[in-house]
Amino acid sequence: MSAFANSSTYTLNNYSIIVSLNERTIYLKITDTVSFYQYEGNIDVKELRLNVDLQDSYIIINNCFQDLEDYSVNIGVNSNMLKLQFNALVGGFLKMAFEILLREKVMSNDGQLTINFNRLEQKLVAGLSKLEQRCKELETIIEDKNSQLLDLTDKLSNAHICMIHSGQSQPYHYKCLNINKVTDFTFTNNVGSFKPELVKYLYQLEEAHINSFYYNNFNEAKLKSNSVKILHISIQGQNHFNSLQGIEEMPNLEKLTIIQAPSLTNIPSVLKSYKHKINYIKIQTCGQVNVVELQIYCQTNNIKLEIS
Repeated sequence: MSAFANSSTYTLNNYSIIVSLNERTIYLKITDTVSFYQYEGNIDVKELRLNVDLQDSYIIINNCFQDLEDYSVNIGVNSNMLKLQFNALVGGFLKMAFEILLREKVMSNDGQLTINFNRLEQKLVAGLSKLEQRCKELETIIEDKNSQLLDLTDKLSNAHICMIHSGQSQPYHYKCLNINKVTDFTFTNNVGSFKPELVKYLYQLEEAHINSFYYNNFNEAKLKSNSVKILHISIQGQNHFNSLQGIEEMPNLEKLTIIQAPSLTNIPSVLKSYKHKINYIKIQTCGQVNVVELQIYCQTNNIKLEIS
C-alpha cells in the first residue's frame, strides 16, 4: 500500500503488521502468525526521538516495512515486549536509526481460547500440507516404479523358463514366463519331470492341469502360485497324494478338480484352516473322501460341489 495512506498492512517473516497514522500518534499492531501473540501501541513524536514531524516518521516507518533500498527493520521479542529496530538512509545521505517497543496485548479468556484454536488449526493445516506433499512424492515414486515394472514385463514377455532342474530337456519343458494356461504338467520322480517349485515363476498362470503328481501334498511338492485360479489334478490311481496341505500357497484358487486320488482324505479340515476363494470343487474317483462331510462343508460355504 502507499506510504501516504492513513493505514498500511505488511507481512514480514512470520509477522502480520498494521501501521496507522493518527492525528498525534502512529498506531502499530503486530501479530505473530505462528504463536498468535499480539503486540500493539500508540507512538508519539517524543517516543520516536526523531527531528522530523509525525507524518515524515510515518513515511520512514512504512519504507522500512516495505524493505525499500536503504530502509530496513529488525524484529525481536524479549519476554512480553517486541522490539522494532529501524534503520534508514534518507535521501542517500542522512542516516536515521531508532527503535520502538510494543507491549504484548493482554487477552481475555475468550481471546486466549481463540488463539489456542488458531494455533491448533495452523498446526493441522501445516500437517495436512506436509502429508499432501508426501502423498504427491509417493505418487511420483509409484508411477516411476510402475513404469519400470511395465517395461520389465514387456521385456520378459518373450522369455522362457526351463521347468526341469536336470536331465535332457525337451521343447515342451520350456514355458513362456507370461503363459496363462498349462495343460501338460507332470510332477513325478523322473529326471525329465517338471519341478513344481518352479511354477511360482509363471506369474500370469491362471489355469494349471497336472497329469501326474507323485507327492503326498502340495507342501511336500513346494507348489506355490499367486496367480492360479483353476487347478485340475489327476493322480492316476497312485497312492502318494493324501492331503490338500499346502493348498493355501495358492491363495487365489477358485476352482479345484481332483481325479483318481484313492488316498485323499480330510478335504474340509484343510480348507477350514485358512481363508480361501474356492467356489467350485469336483471330486472324481477318490474313494477315501468323506462325501457327507464334504457336502455339508460346501453347502455351508456356498461352494458348488460335483462328486462322482
